[in-house]
Amino acid sequence: MLVGSYALFGVSLFASRLPFLLAGTGLVGATWRAGLRLLRDSDAALVAAATVAACPDFLTISARSRRDILVCLFLLVGLEGFVMLPRGDEDRLGAAAQGWISAGWPSR
Repeated sequence: MLVGSYALFGVSLFASRLPFLLAGTGLVGATWRAGLRLLRDSDAALVAAATVAACPDFLTISARSRRDILVCLFLLVGLEGFVMLPRGDEDRLGAAAQGWISAGWPSR
């Protein structure tokens, strides 16, 4: 991710932090989506996303180029996929792929 960012924007502070800021934005969006899909309540999903966005630890790790934000993002997406599997109201193959691909990302 960093190499791609450096290739696009050159080696700079902005280029080194941009991928992690985008991952942080993705985590807030994934939190809202998971809340909406799992709880089926748009108000609860919005509160969950706002809570994540306001968390000081979230702001720190997404703004300081820490790869922990990537782990949080992929864990949330993977867990959402695995939780959706037994429900059966969505595409089971898509939920399984979402869970397994996301869960396998942090381990090389």
